[in-house]
Amino acid sequence: METLFVLKPSNSFLNVHFTEILTRWELITQRARAERFTAISDRVLGGLWFLLLPFAEILIYYVLVVVVFNSREFYGVPAFLGIVAGIVHFLMFQRIVMSNITTFVDERNLLLQIKISPITFLVIKILNQLKDSIYLLCIFFFFMAVYQMEPNWMWLLYPFLLLFIIFVAWSFSILLATLYVFFRDINELVVVSIRLVMYSSPVVYASAFIPDNLINFYFLNPFAVLFAFVGSIVFSFPLPPLPHIILATTLFFLMFFFAHHYYESKYRKFTKVI
Repeated sequence: METLFVLKPSNSFLNVHFTEILTRWELITQRARAERFTAISDRVLGGLWFLLLPFAEILIYYVLVVVVFNSREFYGVPAFLGIVAGIVHFLMFQRIVMSNITTFVDERNLLLQIKISPITFLVIKILNQLKDSIYLLCIFFFFMAVYQMEPNWMWLLYPFLLLFIIFVAWSFSILLATLYVFFRDINELVVVSIRLVMYSSPVVYASAFIPDNLINFYFLNPFAVLFAFVGSIVFSFPLPPLPHIILATTLFFLMFFFAHHYYESKYRKFTKVI
C-alpha cells in the first residue's frame, strides 16, 4: 500500500511531533472535516444536537439546584446564569477528553498500514471538539446578553482561561488515550471520574456553598480551582486562595509533562497491542 504521508518522530524534549503536524496541517484539517461530516450526516437533527444536549443538561441542573434546593443566586448572580457558565465550560473539557479516549484503538487500521504519528489523530478529534465548542460558547454569550451582564476588567483573562481548559483537556486526552491501548477498562473508569470531577468542582454551584472550615480542603482539588476561575473571571466571584492556585497550576503542568512522557515511552508499542 502506498504511504499517503509520514510523520517521523522528532528528537525534541517532549517529542510530540508538533513540527510534523504543522507541516501536514492541511491534510489533518481535511480529515477533521470529513470526520465531522460523517458524525452528523446520519442524524436527523444533524448539528442541532450540539445545542440541544447542552440545553438539556442545563435544564436538568437548573431544576435540581434552583427548584429543588431553592438556590436562587450565586454571589448575587442569577443561579441559572451561573449554571450555564459552569456547564458550558465543563462540557468543553469533558467533550475533548471523552472523545479522545479510544482514538488510538479506533484508528488501529491506519496505524497498522501507514507510518504516522498516533498523536495526529488526537489533534483531528480535538479540532472537531473545538468547533463544537463554538455552539457551547454561543449558548453562554446568548444568556449573558439576555441577562445584560456587562464585562469587567477580568474578562481580559477570559481567552487565557479557555486556552488553559484546552491545555488541561489535551494533557488528560493524551494520557487516557495511551492508557486505553493497554487497559480497556479506562473508558468506564473515566465516565465515573468525570462525574466526580464535576460534582467536586464549582460547576453547577458556587464555592460559597462550601463551609468555611472545609474550603482549604476543597480547593486541594485542582479542578475546583480551574472551574472556580470561570466564575471569578466572568462574574467577579472571589478567587480561590493563592496557594491553591499555585498548587493547581503546578499539578496541571506536571500532568502535561507526565502525559507526554508516558505517551513517548509507549506509542511505539501500539501496533503490537492493538
